[in-house]
Amino acid sequence: MASSAMGLFGNSLFSRKEWIDGHDVEIIDKLSQLLNSIYSASPGKICSLDFSRLRKILELESNSCQSIRATISWIKDAQTSLKALSAILDNEIRQLESQHTRLVVRNGIESLPNEVLAIIAEYSCYHDSRESVRLSHICRRFRTLALDIPALWTSVSPTDILDETKAFLERSKFAGLHIRFSRKAGQVFHESFHHEFLAAILPHAHRWHSFSLYLQYDAAGEEILCFLKFMSITCGRLELPTLKELSIQCDEHLFEDRPALRTADDLRFYENWIMPNIQFLKVYSFLPRPIFVQPSLRSLRVELESEYDDVAWDLGLLLMLLSTFTALEDLTLSFRNAIFVSAPGIPRPDIVLESLRTLDLYVLSENPDLNPVRLIMAKIRAPNLNKLVAATEIHQWADANEWLHTLLYNGVNDFMRLTHLDLQVNRYYHETCEFETVFQRLPNLAHLSIEASDDPDRVLRLWSTHRLAPDSIPPLRSLRFSRCGTFYSDGLDHILKILQERPDWDEFHRLEVIDCPNFCQEDARIIPKNKVVWRDK
Repeated sequence: MASSAMGLFGNSLFSRKEWIDGHDVEIIDKLSQLLNSIYSASPGKICSLDFSRLRKILELESNSCQSIRATISWIKDAQTSLKALSAILDNEIRQLESQHTRLVVRNGIESLPNEVLAIIAEYSCYHDSRESVRLSHICRRFRTLALDIPALWTSVSPTDILDETKAFLERSKFAGLHIRFSRKAGQVFHESFHHEFLAAILPHAHRWHSFSLYLQYDAAGEEILCFLKFMSITCGRLELPTLKELSIQCDEHLFEDRPALRTADDLRFYENWIMPNIQFLKVYSFLPRPIFVQPSLRSLRVELESEYDDVAWDLGLLLMLLSTFTALEDLTLSFRNAIFVSAPGIPRPDIVLESLRTLDLYVLSENPDLNPVRLIMAKIRAPNLNKLVAATEIHQWADANEWLHTLLYNGVNDFMRLTHLDLQVNRYYHETCEFETVFQRLPNLAHLSIEASDDPDRVLRLWSTHRLAPDSIPPLRSLRFSRCGTFYSDGLDHILKILQERPDWDEFHRLEVIDCPNFCQEDARIIPKNKVVWRDK
């Protein structure tokens, strides 16, 4: 293709030579020689050519206007031909690069040992056996590899093809299984498929690693309830020696017109299961009963949400439940539009959770009620708590400082070991959150993160009402502020200067500021640039 382009260029050149006679022919010959030298030169030598001759060539001594016009016309034709040649060469370059890329990818994959490919396959198909099916259909090598990795076939869920479930169970060999009953609203619920699926996986109960039930309610609600009853009867006292994770999530609409279902045995089929090694439990829209005692439980997540005004959660039942999990390390409590009643069942002594390291509290509703948080913080004693994450919606009539006082000053905890505090405040209105509220209560705080709403009409002021005493500043190591609309940096500048004067200043490793328009980056100049992350909106 490049030669055809040069042929086009040559034809244009010689056709123009027929126009010009005498002295002009010599000029054009010299120009032709120069252009041919450009064409024959390698890319690396083109820049070293002497283009000074071009100017001399174009300084025509002839006064013939016709000769000048002909020369100009020829130069334009030559320019067009060069552009065409350039386009052809660019296209060839792209084709060669594409071929090169395919060769690199193909040769690269072929050169990878099976052990490396196995790691990549497990990562890309994590807990998704259907992705493993796609992987096994790529080529013969991939199929052989996929069938030889039991971990790729451990995710099992009901389908209308029972043979597929049986194939996954066979290919997973002795690996731990991840059982998932998931049914979203609008999906056809075939009760017979679920019965057959349950019958297929029960013989493998000894290697269940996780069990997840997620049901959304709609027109098939009655069939779902019948299946839960069938599961409760069929499973009975199921022995699950390797089960580590249990997740039960039921749509709030499942309990509509059936309030008694929240405490029904059919929904608590798992209470009869024998799970000596259970470590993680997640429940949504209902509370397990306190009889569900699992000493091995390490992580608990309870999400209570209701769209109905007449639904109230028994706070005493929640606290009694927490008192049974004495080995908890991570606790997450999320209340959205939740209403609580103070039942007589509230434990009188404090709930001591010696192993608790992380506590996450989320109160997100139209009218946030801080009383449950007060009671929880007043009853739970966590002397080794290391991290506190708190999120709420503060309105115009509420005070952000009240939220902080509820968390930090209400209860039996001194927070001497708390080093991480993550505050997330939404839907507030011109509230003031003071540094000393946090610092005076958390003397060993090392990492502080405050995240606010990105609504420009709702802003959060973060400053100190007075200059903090140097000894009141905790040993901060990182600070993160996100979308704090009216955050001013003068208070923080004062804090950073105090930290800079301390002998351990080198241990401060990160300042992150995200969309804080009133924060002056110049005030953070005392921090090395490699320790500052700054992102404007």
